[in-house]
Formats: sequence, C-alpha cells, structure tokens
Amino acid sequence: MRGADVFFIYGHVDVPIPAYLKQIQINSTDEMRKAVLSNLKNCDIVILTASVSDFAPERASGKISSNKRKLTIELKKLPKISDEIKKINKKVKLVLFKAESNVSDSKLVKMAIEKLKQSNADLILANDVSRKGIGFGSDMNEVMLINKRGVVGKEIGEKREIAKKLLDYVAKIF
Repeated sequence: MRGADVFFIYGHVDVPIPAYLKQIQINSTDEMRKAVLSNLKNCDIVILTASVSDFAPERASGKISSNKRKLTIELKKLPKISDEIKKINKKVKLVLFKAESNVSDSKLVKMAIEKLKQSNADLILANDVSRKGIGFGSDMNEVMLINKRGVVGKEIGEKREIAKKLLDYVAKIF
C-alpha cells in the first residue's frame, strides 16, 4: 500500500482526520454516493467504515399546516452504496462494517454473511453496538472479522488498535 493514493470521504466525524489523506467532505447521502462511486475507477481496496442513513423523509407536497395536532412522516429507502461498488469496479477488494443491536453472535455472523453476499464484499467487520461499554460513543469495541466462509477473527479493545489490526490484515490478504 506504500505509495498508493489514500483518500477519505466523510460526513460528520468526531475525530481529527490526518492531513496526509486526500479529503472529500460531504453533507448528504446523495453526495456520499456520488463521491464514492466517482472515485472507484483506480481503487484497489475500498473500506466503508460507516453507513449513511438507510432511510430519508419523503418530501411533503406543499406547506405543512402548523395547526395539525399529529403528523406522520413517511420514510423512503435510500440506495445502498455498498451494493453498487462491485458493479462499477469488479476487481476492487471491498471491506464493510456491519453494526447491529441486541443480537446474538450467531445472528450477527449470519446477518454479516448475508450482507457480504448482497454486496459481493470480501470482508466485513461486525459488531453489536448495544453492548455495554463498546460501540458508538466509546473508544472500545468488540468486533468479529468475517468473510463468506465465516468468522476469521475476533477482537476486543480500543478502536484505534482494532483499526490497525484490520489494516494489517487487509494488507496481508490483498
């Protein structure tokens, strides 16, 4: 990977982004989709560490009256960027993340393998973000690294260390 172009496409982040990365900041799901898909041509490896929203509110036709006592918001499903990557660049190695809540390890593995197949991805890092002391808002995490055959690794520790181990693993197998 030495000498390769490394760039970071991001929306809201809570940590500083290293200055050596080429940076593309986005503000919407549509901007993220366009930025990712338009930068795939020369990629060898794509790592999607987070997902944009799966749903967005439907636009109301006309003005919504402030006299309404109750309002129902309809949501529409948004396109899955991860499912489009291999359709554009079949050779790219695709690594995804899968966050779920309140699932058993076996259910998490099953869901991750389904997502791998759906996206034609090569690896997925899966975790249950509802577990105490890990996941969102924590520096700690508990993850499973999964390929289409099953679990190839499990890590518990600081997110920074897990990220290093993931990159080492990706560099070794790809």
